Amino acid sequence: MDRNLLLREELKFIEEIETESDKEVYFKVNNDNRIIKLRIRDFGLFHIPDNMNSLKFLEELTIKEKNLKELPESIGNLFYLQELTICESNIGKVPDSIKNLQNLIDLTIGNSKLKIFPPQICELKNLEVLTLDKNQIKKIQECIFGLENLESLIIRENKLNSLPDLFDHLINLVSINLSNNQITEIPNSICFLSKLKRLQLNYNKIKHIPENLGNLKNLMELSLNNNSLENLPESFYNFKRLSGLDLSNNLFKEFPEVLKKIDLYELDISGNPIKELPKKLKNIKLKGNGKYI
Repeated sequence: MDRNLLLREELKFIEEIETESDKEVYFKVNNDNRIIKLRIRDFGLFHIPDNMNSLKFLEELTIKEKNLKELPESIGNLFYLQELTICESNIGKVPDSIKNLQNLIDLTIGNSKLKIFPPQICELKNLEVLTLDKNQIKKIQECIFGLENLESLIIRENKLNSLPDLFDHLINLVSINLSNNQITEIPNSICFLSKLKRLQLNYNKIKHIPENLGNLKNLMELSLNNNSLENLPESFYNFKRLSGLDLSNNLFKEFPEVLKKIDLYELDISGNPIKELPKKLKNIKLKGNGKYI
């Protein structure tokens, strides 16, 4: 039987497959024998059937299919869905009906073919985690800054070259990862994210850091390796909880003076044209030419 016909029979094929995580299909049912979790990996699906009524009680759906090119509009009928992961696919857009998934908390569309940030995502008001890594997105839709419940934003390995200066609207952001893009400037609005603990902007084209970045007093990890930085703002002195700082492979010619004034646990400043490191850095763990341990 054609593998693509199997799902049309309301997942009857599941009864014939062992429910182990290393199999092509994994599922979990609740006490009412309803499927609440489904993972399909490398099953050979070219498309998902339009009728998804047999899955209407799903809470978690993960699909990893390289041949998959689109999602059906009926995915919007999965009202109980809280976590949706689509990865390693050929999906280039999402259906309009995805905005109906108002219980969705975690959305991942990774390693796919998205070229445009899907504006439908902006309707998912309860979204807390958004991951759109390894796509071809060039611009973030400004409507995303209405997602006030968002805690984690990951849009790494795309083609972003600029960022809207509206991050202060995402007041609950705890983690941002926009690494491996073509970003040239850090928006000043990021400096007002009082809950932010992790900021990753590696492998971009950033030359300057906003003067007020040190206002992020809850920041614990800052990664800015492989950019074009030459100096740091004095506001770094205000960091109270920062423990890990990665400045490797930038353009620092001298060890930044402000780093001598703050307590760090780990610092990576290797790969910079610094002639000599300070002999005594009591509050920083360094190794060799500046690579942290």
